[in-house]
Amino acid sequence: MLLVLLSHSHCALEWWIRDIAYNLTHDLLKEYFDLWTAIDSIRPDLDESSEDTIVWTLESSGQYSSKSAYAIQFAGQVQSSFPALIWNAWAPPKCKFFLWLLLQNRLWTSARLQLRHWKNNYFCALCERNLETAHHLFFECPYSRLVWQLVATWSGCPSLQPTSWKEVLELEDCFNQTIRAGWKKEHTLAILTVWNIWNRRNAVDLQGRTKGATFPAGGYQGHGSSMVLGGMQSFKEFFS
Repeated sequence: MLLVLLSHSHCALEWWIRDIAYNLTHDLLKEYFDLWTAIDSIRPDLDESSEDTIVWTLESSGQYSSKSAYAIQFAGQVQSSFPALIWNAWAPPKCKFFLWLLLQNRLWTSARLQLRHWKNNYFCALCERNLETAHHLFFECPYSRLVWQLVATWSGCPSLQPTSWKEVLELEDCFNQTIRAGWKKEHTLAILTVWNIWNRRNAVDLQGRTKGATFPAGGYQGHGSSMVLGGMQSFKEFFS
């Protein structure tokens, strides 16, 4: 069949046909016949004397534009939620960076240290019951859930109450449950809460301090006061 097709080919394609005449493979032959079929369906008049024209299919006008060329580079990409979830939130930069690490599971918990065969304490430093994963430390640990409960009661933000959360596995989904769209104060308190839980964990694990069971107001007061001074007056009721 290939010989029949080649015998009827246009002379303008002879150079290309000669190029594939050697070292033929199944995939190469398939590409050849697919191209042949596509060209045959168009039936171009290769003897036409008029010049070819180039049409830019990404614009309705058919004319090239750098804007459409730039946009096509991002076609099919997955939109990240991090700008709204992290970088646009009201919180100190170091807390945002910390949240960025947390949501990617890049904090040095005992579970991650184990993967590297590095020294670790295995158990959660706050409850001493389970392997310390990021998911457990911030959303399952009884001590951490008590902190979330105290913050929710103090601030009057119901989404911070652990009893309102569903059982989800992804860290981003877990954190998303603590905030509601458009509630900036709630969003900030959630970020400060995970930050304070991590600081308390480090104080217990690295400095040998006691956990305590009181509301960690000091960790919020310093950050909150600086945000109020920076112009975020809606936080004044919490940090005045």
